[in-house]
Amino acid sequence: MSSSSSGRKTPVDCGVQIRFINDLHDGRGGQQGQPPRPKSQSPSKYGVAVRVQGIAGQPYVVLKDGQKGDSYGVQLKTNYPSGYGSLPRRKDNSQNARRGCRRPGWNTAQGSRCFPSSPYTSPPSSTHNSLGRSQQQTANKTPANQWTGRLAAAETQRTNLTETQVTPDLLLDQGQSAEASREEQQMMQTIYSILREGTNESDIVIKHKAKVILQNVKLKDKTQDELNRERAELQRKVAELQLALQQQKRDSINNSSATLKAELESCLDENLQLRELHDRMKKELNETQSELTQLRMDRENAEAHSRNMEDQLAELQDEIKKDNNNKTDLITCQNEMTEIYQAKQKLEETLRQRERELTALKGALKEEVASHDKELETLREQYSADMEKLRSSMEQVSQSHAGIEAERLRVNASVRTLQQQLEDCRDESSHWMEQFHNTRDELRTAKQDPKPIAFMFSQDLQKSNAELQKARLELEKQRTQFDKKSHQNQEAELKYEIDRLKDQLQRAKGEFSKAQEKNKKDQLKRSELDVKVAEDAQKAQEEVNVRLKEKVSRLEGQLLNNATESSEAELALHSEVRGLRSELDEAKRKASRLNQEHIFGGVLKRRVTGAQVQLEEQREKARKDLQEVHRHGTDAQTELERSHGNVRRMEEEDKLKREELELEEERSSVEMLTERLSRSRDQIDQLRSELMQERSSKQDLELDKNAMERHREKHGAGNSTSSGAETEDLNMTLDEERHNHSEQRDQLTLKVKALKRQVDEGETELERIDNLRRKAQRDAEEQMELKEALQSRVTTLETELNLQPLTTTLFVCLARL
Repeated sequence: MSSSSSGRKTPVDCGVQIRFINDLHDGRGGQQGQPPRPKSQSPSKYGVAVRVQGIAGQPYVVLKDGQKGDSYGVQLKTNYPSGYGSLPRRKDNSQNARRGCRRPGWNTAQGSRCFPSSPYTSPPSSTHNSLGRSQQQTANKTPANQWTGRLAAAETQRTNLTETQVTPDLLLDQGQSAEASREEQQMMQTIYSILREGTNESDIVIKHKAKVILQNVKLKDKTQDELNRERAELQRKVAELQLALQQQKRDSINNSSATLKAELESCLDENLQLRELHDRMKKELNETQSELTQLRMDRENAEAHSRNMEDQLAELQDEIKKDNNNKTDLITCQNEMTEIYQAKQKLEETLRQRERELTALKGALKEEVASHDKELETLREQYSADMEKLRSSMEQVSQSHAGIEAERLRVNASVRTLQQQLEDCRDESSHWMEQFHNTRDELRTAKQDPKPIAFMFSQDLQKSNAELQKARLELEKQRTQFDKKSHQNQEAELKYEIDRLKDQLQRAKGEFSKAQEKNKKDQLKRSELDVKVAEDAQKAQEEVNVRLKEKVSRLEGQLLNNATESSEAELALHSEVRGLRSELDEAKRKASRLNQEHIFGGVLKRRVTGAQVQLEEQREKARKDLQEVHRHGTDAQTELERSHGNVRRMEEEDKLKREELELEEERSSVEMLTERLSRSRDQIDQLRSELMQERSSKQDLELDKNAMERHREKHGAGNSTSSGAETEDLNMTLDEERHNHSEQRDQLTLKVKALKRQVDEGETELERIDNLRRKAQRDAEEQMELKEALQSRVTTLETELNLQPLTTTLFVCLARL
C-alpha cells in the first residue's frame, strides 16, 4: 500500500480504495464550490482514507486517522444512492439528526456518515471485496490545518467505543438465542396456564392470545434495549461535542470571527437537536415503562380472577354439602305443613265470608225488587190518570176544531156571496156601457140636424138643466137619507156579526189555550217524564242486576277456584301427611333410643301455639279488611246513587227546558194564528164596506142614468153641445169606476186566497196535535211492554239467586269432603 504523496492517482482495488490525506488538499475529492481551508501548522500529522466493501453493502472495518507513534489510522467512507434505505427519509432536520445519531461511528463535526455494526456480520473476504461496483470517490475535502489536529483526541475516544460494537461473536449470539428461546417457552407456558384457568375457550384461541402477548412483550423489551443504546450514544456524542467546543474555544484566538461564529452556530444547533432527541427518547422510555406496568397489572388481575374463581368453587362445594343435610329438609317440610294448614283455614274463612256476602246481597236484591215494584205501580196509576186527562183534553180540542170548521164554512159562504155581487156589478156596468154608447150615437145624429132645431134644443136644454138641478138636489137629499138608513142597518149587522165572531174566537182561544196548556204542560210532560224516569229506573235496575250477576259469577268462579285449590291442597296435604307420618314414626323410633321426645314435643307445642296466635291475628285482620271493604262498597253505592240522582235531575231539567221552548213556540204560533184570524176578519169587514160603497155608487149611477134619459127625452138633439161635455165626464167617471172595480176585485181574490191559506195552516196544526197524541199513546204502550220485560227479568234473577245458595253449599260440601 505504499505510494508517493504528490502528483499521484489513488490506486483503486476491486474492494478497497485508499487515499492519503496529503492528496485531499487538491479540489478533486471534496465538494465543489467550497473554498480550500488553509494548511495545518503541524506537518507531522498524517492519515489514510480507506473504502471497504462490507457485508450486504455495509462496512465492516472502520479505521481512523491518528498521530505519529500510533497505529496507522484508516477512515471508512461510503456513499450510497438516494434510495438506499428500506424506510423513507423524514423531512425534518431533527429526525435526520436522530437517524444519524442512532448509527455508531457518526462524526458530527465533519458531517460524514457511519453505520452500526451488525451482530450477524462476518469479516470481509475476497469474494465480498470482488463485488465492488462503480462507486464515486467520496474523499471529503478536509484542509490540513489545526482543525484536523484538534479533533484527533475525540476521534481516538470514538474508536475505543466503536471497537466494542464491531466484530461480533457469533457463538455468543447463538448461546444467547438459545437462552432466549428457553425463556420464551417458559413465558408461553405461564401465559397459557393463566389464560386457560378462567375461560372455556379452545386451546387454539388461547395459544394465539399467548403468542400475541409474547410478541408485545418482546417488542417492548427490544424498544427498551434500543432506547438504552441510543441514550448511551447520545451521551457519548454530547461528550464529544463538549470536547470539540472546548478545543474550538482554545483555538478561537487564531481563527477568524466569521468561521468561529458559523461553527459555533452549527454546534449549538446540533446540541439543541441532540437535546430534543434525548427528551423524546426519555418520553418513549416512559411510555414503554407504563405499558409494561399495565401488562403486569393485567397479568396480576388475571391471576386474581383465577383465584377468585377457585374460591367460588370451594364455596359452592361447601354449600352443596350443607344442602345435602336431612335436618334442614325436615324443618322445611314442617314449615310447609304449617303454612298449608294456615292457608286451608284462610280459605275456609273466605268461603264463610263469601256466603255471608251472598246472603246480604240476596236481601238487598229483594228490597230493591220490592221498591221497584212499588215505583212501577205508582207509575201505572199516574200514567192512567194522565191518559184520562189526555182523552178529555183531546175531546175539548176536537170540539174547538169543529167550531173552527163551522167558522170556516161561514167565511167561505160570505166570500161566495161577495163574488156573486161582484159578478152582478160587472153585468150592470156592461149594461150601462151599452146605454151610454146608444146615447152617444143619438147625440151624434142630433148634431147633424139644422140650426132652428138647435135653438129649440137650447131652450129645452136650459129648462132641462134647471130640472136637472132640482132633480139632483132631490136625489142628494134622498141619497143622504138612504145612505143614513143603509149605513145604520149595515153597521148594526156588522157589529152583531163582529161581536158574535169575537165571542167565538175568544171561546176558541180559551179552549185551545186551555187544551194546549193542560195537554202539553200537565199531561204530556208528566207522561213523558214518567216514561223517561221509568226508563232510567229500568236502566239503573238493569245495570244493578248486571253488576250483581257479574259479582255472583265472580264469586262463583272464585268459589270454584278456591274449592279446586283447596281440594288439590288437601290431596297434597294428605300425601305429605302420610309421608311425614312415616318419617315421624322413624323419628320416634330413633328418638326413643336417644331420649329426646320431650324436647321435640315442647318445641312443637310452642310452634303450634304461635301458629294459632298468628291465625287468630290474621282472622281479625281479615275481618277488619272485609268490614272496611263493605263500608267502601256502601259508600260507593251511595255515591253512585247520588250521581244517578243528579244525572236524572239534570236530564229532567233539560227536558223541561226543551218542552218550555216548544210550548213558547206553540204559543207564538197560536198567537200568530189569532192575529191572522183578526186580520182576516178586518179584511172581511173592509170588503163588506167596499161592497157597500160600490152599491151606493151603483145606485148613484142608476139615478144619473134616469136623469140623463129624462133630459134626453125633453131636449133631444138641441142641446148637443152641452150634452157632449157631460157625456165625456160620464165616460171618464165610468172608466175610473171600472178600473176601481177591477182593482177591488183583484184585492178581494187575494184576500180570499190568504184566508184559505190561514184555514189550511190551522188544519195542519190540528193534525200535528193529533200526531203528538198518537205518539204519546205509543210511548205509553212501549213503557208497558218494558215494564213487563223488567218483571220477567226480575223473576229470572230471583230464581237464580234462590239457586245460588244451593250451589255454594254443594261446593263447600265437596271441598270439605
